[in-house]
Amino acid sequence: MTVMATGYSSGPGAVTFTGTSPYWGEVAVDPRFIPLDSLMKIPEFPGVIFKAEDTGGLVKGFHIDIWFPSKGEAVQWGVRYIQVQLLK
Repeated sequence: MTVMATGYSSGPGAVTFTGTSPYWGEVAVDPRFIPLDSLMKIPEFPGVIFKAEDTGGLVKGFHIDIWFPSKGEAVQWGVRYIQVQLLK
């Protein structure tokens, strides 16, 4: 499926919607379109299985927000339209 993918980062002590701390491989989704706990592959990051564990106020429709370890990496990613493969 094609999604709009943005990057985000968070400070210490942040907690996702599902109660985990953000980590590399975690994404935020709109659960009306991509269910929480979904697993997905993103071709730009081979070998990583991403998990939908968060939601966001600006994440609407077929949009994912990829967590990055630093704000600089998130900004460098920016906004892209990409293909993702849902596994579960």
